[in-house]
Parts: sequence; C-alpha cells; structure tokens
Amino acid sequence: MSLMCFFGLFVARLINYFGCRVVVMFGGLTCAASLALTSVASNIVVMFFTYSLLFGFGGCCVYSAVYCEIPRHFDKWRSTAVGFMTCGPGAGLLILSPVIGALQASFGWRVPYRSLAAINSVVCILGCTFNLLLQRTFEGKEQQINAVKTHTSLKTVSIFKNYRYLVYVISHTVVLLPMYVPMIHMVCMHSRL
Repeated sequence: MSLMCFFGLFVARLINYFGCRVVVMFGGLTCAASLALTSVASNIVVMFFTYSLLFGFGGCCVYSAVYCEIPRHFDKWRSTAVGFMTCGPGAGLLILSPVIGALQASFGWRVPYRSLAAINSVVCILGCTFNLLLQRTFEGKEQQINAVKTHTSLKTVSIFKNYRYLVYVISHTVVLLPMYVPMIHMVCMHSRL
C-alpha cells in the first residue's frame, strides 16, 4: 500500500502527459502482469519485486487516474460519486476473501494470484471507455449553491444513470481487490515457500 502511494508524483506526471485513459490501461496491464509473475515466484525477494513494486506502480496508475477522471463527469454529485468509489474495495474485500481462501485451500497459493491476475485484466478493457475528448465544464456559482440546497433522495441520484461512472467504480474495485485480499492470506500462502 505504501509503495502505491509512493509512486503518486511520478504517475501524476504520466497522467498529465498521456491522459487518464492510457495510464489506466497501462496500470491494469501492469497489475495483471505483476500478479501473474507473483504466482510463479520462487522466493520472497522475487515476490517483493513483483507484488510490491510492480503491483504498487500499476495500482497507483489506476487509482490516481480514476480519481482524476471522476471530476470530469460530475459537478453536482461529485462527493457522492467519490464516496461510492471508495466503498468498492471494501466490498470486494468482503466478497473475495472467502473465495481466495477457498482457492488457496484447494489449489495452493499460486492459483489465487493467477485468478486475481485474470480478474484484474478487466481493468484494461474498462479503461478503453475513458473519453479522451471530454473537457470539464464549470458551472456558475449560483448553480452550485442551488445544487447544494436542493433536497435529494437516493432514488433521484443521477450518478447511477451515468454508465461511465459505473465503469470507473468497477475498474477501481477490480484493481484494488488483489491489493487487499492477499494480505489476509499472505502468511498461509507463503509459509510453503
């Protein structure tokens, strides 16, 4: 997790130069490759390089680019959109932890990493939906003040109608699943090395 945050400044420069779409697709590919390489690692030093460094860099690419892309699509519901975005990894951790535990118990520690690599490769496909030509539009201050004052319920929240936002939530959740799930099973998986 700390290495993912460590690469933030470098990834921010990549986002400025290449854009969110390219950085998300590259980050997803890096994450999937690092998890696949971790599954064939023969010692802990190789695992440190593949899982910590490579996956940390790829995760930072996806994480940063997705959070840069969200404000382009939401003015009125931005905080709600980001809130749902941050809930995804926790929900994924809750769901995939037992699945990864069962895979590890049945097939050993290498298969869960390969499964997570396959799941994580979906981020590359989801990254293709990022719009290259979208420019952020700014609303007037009066409209923003009125948007804050209006009373809303979950039924009228327009973020659920924005299919690009749903793609961002899914890609963010998918990329962060392999980050947290192996930490839970790390001791059991790696005691056999």
